[in-house]
Amino acid sequence: MNEDIGELIRLAMEEAERKPQWLARKIDCDRSNIYDIFRRKDVSVEMLCRISKVLKKNLLKDISLHLDEEIADEKCKASGKLDD
Repeated sequence: MNEDIGELIRLAMEEAERKPQWLARKIDCDRSNIYDIFRRKDVSVEMLCRISKVLKKNLLKDISLHLDEEIADEKCKASGKLDD
């Protein structure tokens, strides 16, 4: 996946028109932790599920779709169907 998980979460927050303070209250953590999450390349599945539920957006599904696209691209490249 080209995007870091933290960036995906930040974009989902923007899409939901929510602020980091709101998410911090919803998942019971300090606002500075939310900014830390935005900078991370990965987060635990548990944390991703908590954030997904609060945002009412299945971030795991989004990650899975990105992964499916990358795998399909790699298969095409391997079979010579896509140019580098």
